[in-house]
Parts: sequence; structure tokens; C-alpha cells
Amino acid sequence: MFLVKIRETDYHHGAFVATLVNRGYQIRAFESFETRRSYKISKGEEEYLVYSKFSSTPSSKTKTTCTWSFTFSIEEISKIKLYSSTNDHCLIVLTAHYGGNDGGELIILTYEEFLKCIGYPWNTKNARVSIHKAHRKCIKVY
Repeated sequence: MFLVKIRETDYHHGAFVATLVNRGYQIRAFESFETRRSYKISKGEEEYLVYSKFSSTPSSKTKTTCTWSFTFSIEEISKIKLYSSTNDHCLIVLTAHYGGNDGGELIILTYEEFLKCIGYPWNTKNARVSIHKAHRKCIKVY
């Protein structure tokens, strides 16, 4: 008999993995950490190196909007830069949960989009990506 504690992060990364598997991608864990994970995903000849993060609740929420903030440390940014330099396709996946409600959003950024969002200089200790979702509107990433 096995008894394994399931962490909240496992649910969020599971949502990301299930979404891609359901769309025909093959996934391999590339590196594991307690709060974030890196994956290699492929479909046909395409292969991507993915860095993923999650937010379990919005940082700001009203009746019609949700905003999530994803903060990236200097070490995380360095790792993402390394991934980009060693692989033609580097993606950053952000899983944003609505909190007490079911569901959430899955945001996939290219390396270039990620760098635009965190701004220059890319080695600041407060680099972040924000996701804003208004009811019946497109998601804004900045």
C-alpha cells in the first residue's frame, strides 16, 4: 500500500498536463521542484521545452474580473533563458485557478512574449507577468 500526499501544485500541473495530453501531445517531466515543473512536450516533429507555474487564487477579484500575478525570481528567469538557448521552442505555461470556483485559465507564452511581459531589465528580483480576465472578454497578458 502506498500513501502519497497530493499537494495543491500537483492539481494545477495536472490540469496543464491533462489539457495537452487530450490534444495529442506527449509529455515527459524534465525537471521537478516542489512548486514548479519543467516539461518536454512533443507532437509529431515539434518539440518544446516548457516552464510552468500556477496561481491557486487571483491576486485581485471582483464580480466580473480576475487578475493573477506570477512573480519570477532571477533564478527562474535564468533557467528560462537557458531553456531557450538549448531548445528552439521554449514556452512558459501559466495555470490560473479561479480560487473557490471550479475552473481556471491556461496561458501559454512564447519565450519572446514572456520577455516582453516581464520587461527590461530581465534580471530584476520583482519580474512578473499579470493575467487579467474580464467576464466575456479576451484575456490580457502584461
